[in-house]
Amino acid sequence: MKEFIWDECFFYDKTLSLDNTISCGSCHAPSNSFSDLNQFSSGVNGTLGNRNSIALFNLGWQKSFFWDGRAKTLEDQILQPVENPVEMHLSWQEAVSRLQSKLEYRNQFFKAFGITEITKEYTAKAIAQFLRTMISGTAKFDVIYKMKNNLPLTTDEQAVSLTITNEEIAGYDLFGDLNGGDCFHCHNGPLMQVQIFSNNGLDANFTDPGRGV
Repeated sequence: MKEFIWDECFFYDKTLSLDNTISCGSCHAPSNSFSDLNQFSSGVNGTLGNRNSIALFNLGWQKSFFWDGRAKTLEDQILQPVENPVEMHLSWQEAVSRLQSKLEYRNQFFKAFGITEITKEYTAKAIAQFLRTMISGTAKFDVIYKMKNNLPLTTDEQAVSLTITNEEIAGYDLFGDLNGGDCFHCHNGPLMQVQIFSNNGLDANFTDPGRGV
């Protein structure tokens, strides 16, 4: 029998949506690096949003959350999709009531936080702890990055390094070449990002103003 991992269960629990049809994992699918292959993610009743679901990994090192950075902590970010009408569209009062009705959840909240009444804040803490376990430390990019910067590899990373092809090494070099892909100005460092907000100039007319609202 699979071990009950309670904070992970919240991520896949569809009772956090209005009509019990979607969960966090519906738009942040494990098979898609915890993201959405669709350009715009859809919520309950098929309601289409105006942005794509961000891939979830290495969140413990992020300084802001959402594409526009409006949430300053992971816990703050988690609170918003549940009540958002184009996402899960459920009041937190109802969401907490549904969680409180489940004995197994009540027991786990008491064990973790010493509380008998579930709250939205503690629910966000639980989900955040699960999300922070998603670390890309043994992805090929991470291993190549460490190799290129003369950083020591763990045993697992050494095993990954043996599977890296010459084409993948060449692709990494092209990625950081000023005369090649020149991608590293926006995707740089161990997190493959510079954690700043920029206008990439791709749209002549902006339908989504981003941080410009």
